[in-house]
Amino acid sequence: MATPSDDTPSDSDDVTFATISGPVLSTDGVANLLGWSAEAVTEAALDLRLLRLPTTDPTIFVYPDYQFVMPERVIVPGLQSVLKVLSAASDDPWEWAMFLTDDVEGERPIDQLESGNLSVARAHAIDTAAAWRR
Repeated sequence: MATPSDDTPSDSDDVTFATISGPVLSTDGVANLLGWSAEAVTEAALDLRLLRLPTTDPTIFVYPDYQFVMPERVIVPGLQSVLKVLSAASDDPWEWAMFLTDDVEGERPIDQLESGNLSVARAHAIDTAAAWRR
């Protein structure tokens, strides 16, 4: 996993933030990690290639480090496919983050993606998105 940035929420921030997201990186931290510009990171987030979480400051976003494969410094394969399914049912990235880190039968969807089980993670995302719509 990647190293948290200086923009990681402080101890005074809501404990739920750390519980859901785990360590996070700033936009600049992701740009540095992937060798991209900050603009490319923002574009990737808007295209749902990256999970970007809003903070209480509307100008600051953070990126959970679990979406990066290390030491390869790449985005977890299949993340965009799952985020697109989830975004069709909810516009809340925090809800997507909870889905990705929820233990399902002993494995989190983000871990399923990292281990190459896109079909399993995507099927679970489809089921979850359907439940969110009810």
